[in-house]
Amino acid sequence: MAPGDTVGLNGGTTTTEVARELGKSERFIRADGEYGITIVTNALNIGYELSVRANVKIVVTGGVARRQSYELIGPLVRDTLDEFALDVVVLGVDGLTGQYGATTMHEGEAEVSRHFASVGRRVIVVADSTKIERSTFARICPLDRIDVLVTDRGVPASFATDLAAAGTELVVAD
Repeated sequence: MAPGDTVGLNGGTTTTEVARELGKSERFIRADGEYGITIVTNALNIGYELSVRANVKIVVTGGVARRQSYELIGPLVRDTLDEFALDVVVLGVDGLTGQYGATTMHEGEAEVSRHFASVGRRVIVVADSTKIERSTFARICPLDRIDVLVTDRGVPASFATDLAAAGTELVVAD
């Protein structure tokens, strides 16, 4: 991500960590006092946490709050996202397989994440290794819609083949 980018983040523990890193990154601090990065999110906790960062323009979608995940869901999220063209979308997921692609446990969250992916130029999925080769209830998007997968360990060879076939870059973060 580069200074000036618009970044979409869905909710979840992993994307919350991404948001924290973006919020405190010196890369996005500008001497002229302008925002260094714009973050659009449907996660109330991310919006709250980043609202104090002077270098971050934070945009929180409308929607109905799910108390289990702090995420806003429903048609107001879709209507808000329809107004944006995001440079990068970072999605947390509950499962990722070659057959079903990115999935999550709640259909409302899947719909929002799917819409984030539709308005993003690049889609990055962040998922720890427990989510690889695991499918959950609701589909978000196929592997070929994901530009980059960032995970904490190497992936099984069969899944690496699926990623390569889909054109998805694999990044193992230390």
